[in-house]
Amino acid sequence: DYVDCGNSMSIDLANSDFTIEGWFKRNSLDGGMTENDELISKHTSIPDRASYDIFFGHPHFDNILKNRFTYNDGQWMTISFNVVTTTNVWYHFALVRSGNGIYAYFDGIYRSQGDLTGKTIDSVANSPLLIGARDIGNNPFNGIIDEVAIYNRALSAEEVQQHYQNGLQGIGYCQQVEIDVDVDSDNNNGVNSPDRSNTEDS
Repeated sequence: DYVDCGNSMSIDLANSDFTIEGWFKRNSLDGGMTENDELISKHTSIPDRASYDIFFGHPHFDNILKNRFTYNDGQWMTISFNVVTTTNVWYHFALVRSGNGIYAYFDGIYRSQGDLTGKTIDSVANSPLLIGARDIGNNPFNGIIDEVAIYNRALSAEEVQQHYQNGLQGIGYCQQVEIDVDVDSDNNNGVNSPDRSNTEDS
């Protein structure tokens, strides 16, 4: 199963500040597939373009969570979250664009970034945003996706960390809890408990 969010202009955010975040738990590391395992995608196959495409790489290669997109000239950029995941564990991810930078966070921690200076991302405006698949249901995610949120602004590193901590305590993104963490440290312990009231099970 997957969710088709349509192609409203409100989610055509490729060339402005935005944040995409959510939680996932994998049932399998390859799902018996030979293709990518998709979390969130705004992509078209003909021609092969994407304004954002958060997925796990081909299981026969690195099986690492990545985001990729195309520029208007057809060139691709790929940003890796640089983590190894396992099955039956909840993880949090966030992709943030702020100005000419795009930043990947995993379990509340900054992982990598890309430079968009002088580049225009292809909006693929007529393609729907899908949760749990690509295009018309291809490359389905084998697992559970929860608490997906899209913002028309860049969340700060502190906000991303706060949302991750909220999830550990089973409360929503917008509620505040007291935390005492170093946002530059690596506390990817994989012990998560997001609010599963709006769970999408593929």
